[in-house]
Amino acid sequence: MSDPVRSTTWKGRLRLCADAFLLAGLLFVVTQGALALPATALGLDDGSPPEWIGLLSALLTLAAVVGGAVGAWSLHGRALSGRVWLGLALGAVLGGRW
Repeated sequence: MSDPVRSTTWKGRLRLCADAFLLAGLLFVVTQGALALPATALGLDDGSPPEWIGLLSALLTLAAVVGGAVGAWSLHGRALSGRVWLGLALGAVLGGRW
């Protein structure tokens, strides 16, 4: 019986997942930092922040996760078909729920 961890398909998928994770993390740090700069400049960091900053932060977090997955998928030379977008949307909705 072959070891699935040593197969080339498994290694390719593992690299794809690792790249998606790293890109999502990078995008998260960049977008949250970009959101913090104007909030600090406007003096919105004193006390509790306004509601719109919390909403924008959540939307930017979702965009970072989706952007990381799309970026990794594209960097690995895979096509962004309708099935891929559907799976990505379902994953984002179900992943955000749990």
